[in-house]
Amino acid sequence: MFPLQSAAGVAARAFYDDPLFSWLFPIASSRLALLTRTMTAIVGMRVPLGSVVLDDSTTPRVVLAYETPERGVSFWTELRHLLWALLLSLGILFRHGHVAPQFFRVFAGFRALGATTGRRPRVPHIYVSVLTVDPPHQRTGLGGRALRDLLQKSDSAKLPTHLETARPENVAYYEGFGFRVVERMTIGACPPIWIMTRPANT
Repeated sequence: MFPLQSAAGVAARAFYDDPLFSWLFPIASSRLALLTRTMTAIVGMRVPLGSVVLDDSTTPRVVLAYETPERGVSFWTELRHLLWALLLSLGILFRHGHVAPQFFRVFAGFRALGATTGRRPRVPHIYVSVLTVDPPHQRTGLGGRALRDLLQKSDSAKLPTHLETARPENVAYYEGFGFRVVERMTIGACPPIWIMTRPANT
């Protein structure tokens, strides 16, 4: 059985200080629970595709979730999962008593996540949905290794690779792998999201 909760936990911890999610869930005491629920939805919808890669199935340190032209998440499937995560997030906010200060941010943040779908290339491509490393193991080369392996598949298939990041420091990191910024997207008061694409090296 795929260890979804362990994978979602890695992603939640890695995104804890992400600018978008820190803005989306500004109250620290409830952020990890909200992120875990969100990442369970985002990673979980790609598990049936067979396109979630872990470095270890027992205690993962790296989570890479992606889509290919043959195995992708439909717009309506993604919308359904995000709406379900939104409803569960509101339930967590109710339990923590944080609904008032976060209510509109939650809606705006999920709207921004949904808007990235419309920025994906119209041509066949590989989409990196999640690439995270558990904080104690960051800057050890694990994430770069996972990304290089995926890019080799992209190059073999002669497909571009697409991803988004809300961390300004990640822009230069991904540029080192051949990605380029195609748009700096802003939705309302949400922090900016950089849309990046890498052509296939043929």
